[in-house]
Amino acid sequence: MRISGKYILLWGVLIVLLLPLMQQIKPVMELAPLTGISNFAGKPEFNKDTYWDGKYQEGMNAWLNEQFGFRSFLVRVINQIRYSLFSVSGAPGVVVGKNRELYIESYIDEYIGRNYRGLPVLTDIVSKTKRVQDSLQKMGVDLVVMFAPGKASFRSENIPDQYLKLKRDSTNYASYVNLFNKEGVNFIDLNAHFRNIKGKTFYPFFPKNGAHWNHYAMCIGLDTLLKRIEKVHHIDVPDFDYSQVTLNNSAKGNDYDIGILMNLKKEIPKEVMPYPNYVINELNKEKPDVLVVGDSYWWCLVGDNLPGHFFAKDEYWFYNKDIILNNSKKENKVRYVNLFEQVRKRKTIVLISTEATYYMFPYGFIERLEKMLCVDNKRVWELANARIRPDSAWYAGIVRKAQEAGISAEQQLYLDAKYVLLEEIGNTEEPRNEVIKTIKADPTWFSQIEQKARDEKRSIEEQLILDADYMVKEERKAIYGDAGADTKGQNASGELETIINRIRSDEKWLKYVKEKAILEKRSLEEQLKIEAAFIQANP
Repeated sequence: MRISGKYILLWGVLIVLLLPLMQQIKPVMELAPLTGISNFAGKPEFNKDTYWDGKYQEGMNAWLNEQFGFRSFLVRVINQIRYSLFSVSGAPGVVVGKNRELYIESYIDEYIGRNYRGLPVLTDIVSKTKRVQDSLQKMGVDLVVMFAPGKASFRSENIPDQYLKLKRDSTNYASYVNLFNKEGVNFIDLNAHFRNIKGKTFYPFFPKNGAHWNHYAMCIGLDTLLKRIEKVHHIDVPDFDYSQVTLNNSAKGNDYDIGILMNLKKEIPKEVMPYPNYVINELNKEKPDVLVVGDSYWWCLVGDNLPGHFFAKDEYWFYNKDIILNNSKKENKVRYVNLFEQVRKRKTIVLISTEATYYMFPYGFIERLEKMLCVDNKRVWELANARIRPDSAWYAGIVRKAQEAGISAEQQLYLDAKYVLLEEIGNTEEPRNEVIKTIKADPTWFSQIEQKARDEKRSIEEQLILDADYMVKEERKAIYGDAGADTKGQNASGELETIINRIRSDEKWLKYVKEKAILEKRSLEEQLKIEAAFIQANP
């Protein structure tokens, strides 16, 4: 019996069509997942409301599309054809430039001014930054803004012409530079520095298939920051020698981070990059307490475990949301910290940004600090007159401290009242409000609060405050340990213990602290530590 060619062809087509379904039901091949995809469509739950408005069908289509057999293989094949034949990217947000230079589009958007926020907005941000800088300076804390180099401005010659023809005169970067200089903001412009030394060094600064500065370039940035810290604080930080360099095409760290996002069938050939051999001398050196707040450019340094060699604590607030502590990421935890305590104990606070995130700068950090540190004097005096002045023991302590400091009692009263207000805002009010906002946005969580309030015969607002305060306390324990819940604790030195002993030996002073502890609903030990920390910071 002869089988005609058309039947063979028909069966062949059917098998090809059925293969994806077979792969979907019971995989016959192990396929590498696509990279750079974080938001996957979950299988939607059926209900009549979403069915009739079409949302269920949309969700099901998205889910089925992701479950399609051989999907990752086919995506890589199509992306490879686009890249190899047409020099086009199939990855969202990735641009293939001239000479096949890979860019992330947000860098180009800044370079051509497409995401410009406008001069009034930037002027307001810079004014607030200056006010925060001056307030922190009075506390002995150096705030510095550091703009890292950006690939679009550094390698602008390879940006596609269809973007360059849209270039505008105004950019966030140009306006920020002008305003920082005009207002006297502490500013390290590595973006300009790297463009100025372009072509004058033996090593490249950016990988062709990566978005971030390479390992050699980030060392220049770190070294620049360390020299500023030494100069401002008159200290000798650990020595950093990165002059010995190994050249290879291993593409370590972020040197191939855009190449990965391309999801190609065949890897793009990796170029030779410089990898410094770090020589660090920490002997008899001082490690300042530095907090870094910013974008992914600091991730490169964290990835090589460099900050811990130079700073007392390797702490980095990623976009002012996630806390990266000693290379351990705690997602969305910044909102729980006692902001006042966290900033006042630092030597230096660094705000780092590159051109892809200038439109996001300063990530809400400055706005939050400005609201706290630059409090209305009216609020300070309201607290002073309503709570401190009527408290005879507390006010007696104020008078005594004023005599020791050689200032008037009113001046000391203002200083103490402002400290208490800032402590309350940073320690309780701000994080509590953030948690309450989160609870109210979660219907299930909020209904639990309502039920608990009914069971405990409290108002909903009272229950919200109780639950939020408990959460804040527990989250701080998880982030910094028990001592981090309310005070500096873990950084307490012998000096703090000496001050605490002084308070205990002074009957009136101790009584005032006890009363304050009751008023603030704290244990005596917690209040003693807070009082001692204030005395230490304001000798």
